[in-house]
Amino acid sequence: MAICMSAHACWGTPAAWQEQAVPPGRRADHVAVMEIEGPIDSITKQALQRMTSEAVEEGADLIVLELDTPGGDLEATLEICNFIKQETGIRTRAWVRPEAYSAGAIIALATEGVIMAPGGRMGDAAPIRGVPVAGMLQMPATERAKIEAPVLAEVVDSARRNGYDEKLVQSMVSVRFALWELEAVDGSRRIFVDANEYKRIFGSAPPIDLGRGESPSVPSEEPPLAGETRQEVTLLQDITSERPRLGPEDADQWRLRGQVIGEEGLLVANETDALRMGLSNATIADDDELKRHFGASRLVRHRENWIESTTRFLTSWPIQAILIGIVVIGFLIEIAAPGTSIFGGAALLALALLVGAPMLVGLGEWWDVMLILGGLTLVGVEIVLMPGVGIAGIIGTTSLMVGLVGVMVTADMGTPEANNQITIGVLAVIASLLLGGTGAWWFSRRSGGFWLFNRLVLDTQTGTTTDAPDKADTPSANTGDIGHAATNLRPGGRIEIENTLHAARSTTGWIDAGTRVRVLREFGGELEVEPIEDVPSEGPARKETR
Repeated sequence: MAICMSAHACWGTPAAWQEQAVPPGRRADHVAVMEIEGPIDSITKQALQRMTSEAVEEGADLIVLELDTPGGDLEATLEICNFIKQETGIRTRAWVRPEAYSAGAIIALATEGVIMAPGGRMGDAAPIRGVPVAGMLQMPATERAKIEAPVLAEVVDSARRNGYDEKLVQSMVSVRFALWELEAVDGSRRIFVDANEYKRIFGSAPPIDLGRGESPSVPSEEPPLAGETRQEVTLLQDITSERPRLGPEDADQWRLRGQVIGEEGLLVANETDALRMGLSNATIADDDELKRHFGASRLVRHRENWIESTTRFLTSWPIQAILIGIVVIGFLIEIAAPGTSIFGGAALLALALLVGAPMLVGLGEWWDVMLILGGLTLVGVEIVLMPGVGIAGIIGTTSLMVGLVGVMVTADMGTPEANNQITIGVLAVIASLLLGGTGAWWFSRRSGGFWLFNRLVLDTQTGTTTDAPDKADTPSANTGDIGHAATNLRPGGRIEIENTLHAARSTTGWIDAGTRVRVLREFGGELEVEPIEDVPSEGPARKETR
């Protein structure tokens, strides 16, 4: 009894024993778990910055990134890694639950430590070029090396900061890193070496268990990285390597455990391998285990808000392509059938979503908006103030199309991501022009011709008619004829003269439907009209005498 009382006095309750079992360097009172699911993109970065700010304000002393991602945008990934290392101002951990491939693995290594869920897997972080619909494309060796260099520099920096083996993390990124696992004879540590290091230590080539197909190649005597790439990776490091350089004198202190990755493979580690290799610190299944692992009294989860989720949906390339299609098709059909307002309204709504969604999370660029607004202004000038000139309309339409493509580009120009986004935008605009042009032609055949085309291509024939066959029987209108606006003229629309509809355009601004109008002249396949107030509102249309 005396022994029990003494133990109780020294150690307190079982809860206190648990607290004592957590090492001081690992202990955290308030853990903020931030859920990162799906592809990594610019929205992920914005959401992570917001969630981190909220967690710090709430008093969190540890951030845990719960990762379940297949990868994502390289530029956004590197920006997230920089944010984790340089800007959070708080301890960070990654919880791979259950998968962190590619960009997810790079982000996990950037934190101060990794834990994994049962069945968790991480790795396979080689840069790839993917084009929607076309799929993955083969990259030339020079381009691959150029893209690999910053990724290798990033994971090497993470390894030096957080105690991972440099060669091991590089084998997630580059297929040139065939590695063998060596264990100290006393079992105290492990190191992962390439073929050159193995030969330097033991005097012979390493045994090959993982090679190319059924005929493993002899380990290369060349360095795993080309000289320029290796030099660039080295120059980008701020932390000096502490990885030991082993030689023949160390041969009796190490023993081979086996080959861990072949020369054409990329490392993917499950939770068991990650623990053995030193990539993971623990295997944790749920929130309760996570709290016990850190000795936390509070755990708060943070997720993307509805603005970020909606923006991600609206800025995904399929939705952006659809919105561009609606803008272009609606724009062209509204021009071909002025006064209907349905297509113009749909185009304006789609344009607002296309431009406004990136602005909500700070991803929009003002030059895109200026190009679009400038293009619409020039087209309006062509329609209202300078009909028939064509220059303003052509420049405005080109500006509008370039602005629409620019809305889709969120990555830095010159990067693979930006090139892909430009390709998608251009294809979307071209497809939309084809569909919109077809729709405009269909409407124009039923409404007196496509006014913009007619104004750009002037009719120089005299004494003949250029009407299409479907308009051959339509009575022509003369200067001075009086009718009424069958639709709103904004400024284009339809007027009715003697029970016949004609394409018309107001010379004085908008005219409401039902207003009496006078024909001034015919130009470009349209009647130019002005409103009149001094004509009786009833009775058949009459001709004004001069």
